[in-house]
Amino acid sequence: MAARHLPHIPMEQIAQTIMIDSTYAAHPQAVRIPAGQQQQVNFTNNSGTSILISFEPNPPGPTLFSQIPNLANGATNTQTANVDANGNGAVNYYVYDSNNIKHGPYAIEVGNGPLYVSVTYSQSLNEGQCTPDPVVIPYQGHLEMYSTDYNYSVNWPTSFGDPFQPQLLSIVSGATNNSPVVEVANLAEYKYTVTKTGIQGVGGGGGGKVIVKGS
Repeated sequence: MAARHLPHIPMEQIAQTIMIDSTYAAHPQAVRIPAGQQQQVNFTNNSGTSILISFEPNPPGPTLFSQIPNLANGATNTQTANVDANGNGAVNYYVYDSNNIKHGPYAIEVGNGPLYVSVTYSQSLNEGQCTPDPVVIPYQGHLEMYSTDYNYSVNWPTSFGDPFQPQLLSIVSGATNNSPVVEVANLAEYKYTVTKTGIQGVGGGGGGKVIVKGS
């Protein structure tokens, strides 16, 4: 007797839920959604008042979600991530309470992200301005830094050095000339400095902060 082949029934994929509590904190505060899984996110407001959820731009990455201007207490807003052609994307977002005070940032990464940080030299401050700052990524999340003008060296003043693989020690001009790195140290916060390179007699510092969050 020939063997019977049952039809393949795909496993149900459940949307990621993010709950905003009475302190306007997101739970979880940073999430990673693997590529190919359900890319819908439910934003549920349990803060006690109406809130605004504002998603920060992440150029040159896609705009992952639309702003949520007036999410009533007890309500849920469901959005589908607008990922790139490879199923990747990342975003930082803030929660604004009824007094327009912002809380966060919090992070969502889909696929391999990455969350981008751009560096642009400020003549008046004589330093590289890192945008955005601070940034949040999930544990083992992806980050990419790029320059809009000069080349920069990156220094991580931590006890173990660079917390990423491969190491993030330099930035070159142009987003397409840099590659994503993965956070591997799983600490809460990394400060870094950037310095212009290759221009004799010209310094130029600057820097920022990368925060790693989970639940």
